Amino acid sequence: GAEFSFPNDIAVWRDWAWWPYPNPIDPDSYLYRNGNGTVNLFVVDSGNHRIRKIIGEVEYDAENGKNTWSNVRVECFSGRCKGEPEPGYGDGSMEDSRFDSPQGIAVANDGRIFVADTNNHLIREIDRFGTVKTIAGSLRQAETKRNGNEVEGCPQPCLAGIPGDAGGDSDKSTLTYPSDLAIEPGDYSLLVTDRHRIRRIDLISNLVTTLVGGEDEGERDGVGSESTLNNPASITVTRDGIAYIADSASCRIRRVASSLYSVPEVSCGDTLSTIFRPNGCSSYDDPIDEYGLTVTPVQGNIYYNFLHREQYDDDLGNDFIGRSKKNCVGSPPLSTLDKKFWNDIISEYPFNYNLVIDDGKTLVREDPNDGSRVTIMCPAECYRVLKKIPAFLTDIDGVGEVNLYPENVAVCDAAAFEGHLEGRDEVNLFDVTIVSEASLKSSGRWTLDTNSTIVPRQFFFISRSSHEVRVQTISGAPSRLLGDPCGYHDAFSPQSSSVSPCLKGK
Repeated sequence: GAEFSFPNDIAVWRDWAWWPYPNPIDPDSYLYRNGNGTVNLFVVDSGNHRIRKIIGEVEYDAENGKNTWSNVRVECFSGRCKGEPEPGYGDGSMEDSRFDSPQGIAVANDGRIFVADTNNHLIREIDRFGTVKTIAGSLRQAETKRNGNEVEGCPQPCLAGIPGDAGGDSDKSTLTYPSDLAIEPGDYSLLVTDRHRIRRIDLISNLVTTLVGGEDEGERDGVGSESTLNNPASITVTRDGIAYIADSASCRIRRVASSLYSVPEVSCGDTLSTIFRPNGCSSYDDPIDEYGLTVTPVQGNIYYNFLHREQYDDDLGNDFIGRSKKNCVGSPPLSTLDKKFWNDIISEYPFNYNLVIDDGKTLVREDPNDGSRVTIMCPAECYRVLKKIPAFLTDIDGVGEVNLYPENVAVCDAAAFEGHLEGRDEVNLFDVTIVSEASLKSSGRWTLDTNSTIVPRQFFFISRSSHEVRVQTISGAPSRLLGDPCGYHDAFSPQSSSVSPCLKGK
């Protein structure tokens, strides 16, 4: 029987089409039909540094009305197929090509095979005849000696991949132990799990970019450039372009999707109260850990306490304000300065006391939702010329000078007033960020006339939103910084469940 050594991934492809390749049987015939829907299983045989193919004949059994798979056989498809298995690097035919502990594989609709050549830090492409070429990653002269001895069998010019995180032209880019890949709809690009990043390889322009994550590991959700991953091991992409990631070391399942996926289009008259759902107002309670923290501060198009995401606690980590569970409180009542506020991190422990805004209400933990960000889409028809709108100019820490609008102003009117909607045909995405009255008073920036007939308790500023993809944790249990989020429990909601890390090849 056939033998494998640490098979790591598998891809299925059915061979139906006419192929514009030279006919190996009849050289005068360029187009030929190569199959009738034959099932091909391509296996990444990591320990043997090869790609193997399992094929057979599909026959219809008239007695039971089912198709059967017969004459099943295993063949070496690429990777030193005529010799003993050896790690290394080499492009070329199925006999000359080499891999070094490949882990991930994907097959395009036209039969092209893409491989994450992990220890070579490269992405390889294999045609339907087993011929390999390198499509992403850089090469250097390989070491010719190992432990003082000459390395045997390294095909000239004896090259090896270079680890790194460089983007740009695919032949100048670098990757670090890519473990899996998936093909985006249309077969025009690849998504690759690459250390703590997701990289995109454009197969048309031959450019490599970082889509999500960065140098450091983490579990932060949000826009791609700010999000962090922790050794993602596997990735898949749906037909509508949404990617799902097994973020192995964090024991979480993450979703990567276009900004438009979770952003609703609002009406021209919507105000802060109609677009924002205060923390704790969902139809079910998100699971929390022993400190009252949820797994993520991001819920759909809302990032709770976004402006304070960098505040850090040695036990709770980043985003502990946005991840803390609060009671469903909308626009808060008048506040006093002698209470414990949302941003008090001087106290012995931020969760030992009730957070109060209004006088005397010490039994309920309240939240002014300060710094929370809501991403919306304003219709183009909301554009109109506004000569005057209630607003005042102030400086926000970490943001700069902005116009603050009271909560009763329509958010799309604010966008039009600042000129963001004028003459634009593109998608009008905006970030609406809440600034509470309590925050303005405590920082000394309160300038609104309190004798006004309108005394708002919340304000907002508006800015154009990034069109980057966004990351959200969709499954996996919350855990304190030094806690263990891993396990085996099933649950509803998915954030109550737990999974264990499973690094590919381990």
